[in-house]
Amino acid sequence: MRSMTGFGQCNFANEKYQISVEIKSLNNRFLNVNLRLPQELNTIEIPIRKLISERLMRGSIEINLTYRKNLPVLFEPNRPLIEGFLNVMAQIKQNYAIDGNIDLNTIARLPHAILPKMEKLDKELADSILEAIKMALDQLELMQEQEGKIIESNLNASLCKLEELAIEIEKLSETSVKDQFQIISKRVSELLKVELDSARLAQEIAYLAERADITEEVTRLKSHIHQFRQTLKQHRAIGKSLDFLTQELNRETNTILSKTPSIKIKEIALILKNEIEKIREQVQNVE
Repeated sequence: MRSMTGFGQCNFANEKYQISVEIKSLNNRFLNVNLRLPQELNTIEIPIRKLISERLMRGSIEINLTYRKNLPVLFEPNRPLIEGFLNVMAQIKQNYAIDGNIDLNTIARLPHAILPKMEKLDKELADSILEAIKMALDQLELMQEQEGKIIESNLNASLCKLEELAIEIEKLSETSVKDQFQIISKRVSELLKVELDSARLAQEIAYLAERADITEEVTRLKSHIHQFRQTLKQHRAIGKSLDFLTQELNRETNTILSKTPSIKIKEIALILKNEIEKIREQVQNVE
């Protein structure tokens, strides 16, 4: 099991380049990759996204990548801009009879007159960037696995409590019908002040008991707890499966609350709902 939150980074340097990669991961229902690349690295955006999707299944992933060349940077003149500037200055000089000459300093101070020379991304740099991302992903996954172990421990503790509460509800439900029979018999007798036909009363109580019977709900509740435990043992991405099982646990608990006439069972079911909510919060962070 892995958490969806984590952080990884890698700083790589050789005689030609310095590369820095930071990867952050947060909760998300799907895989959402936010990639920030310098413009000259756009050609490797698709390989980077493919690498991320092969390593991570879900989460909001933010990748910050910067690099710097250690070798001298080559520059080139922005010819269209400089020529356009010289042409317009010549027109101004001619039209308004203004004296003066344009020197090199004037051109150098012109914004964007000199630009870094655009070079094709060489294979060595591209491979170094991808390797740095892999190393950052290794750190990220390690952190996710460590947090995943904590979440798994918390979930197992909550499941143990759910099992105890489910067993307690099951025991109470076995005596609930008898108790309801006695309570209703007594109340009806007191109201009517007559002796009731036991067969007829038993028939009515059986009808009420059937409507209030929570045996199936308790059975399904215990089954979902077992499935939850089995799912925790799997190594694939299990977040969505656990989320579904959590919804089912909550559904069965709500049905128990609505059906049972027992105040004691209702009190335990409310504790059960509170524990399921704790599970739901934990599951939201599972990949």
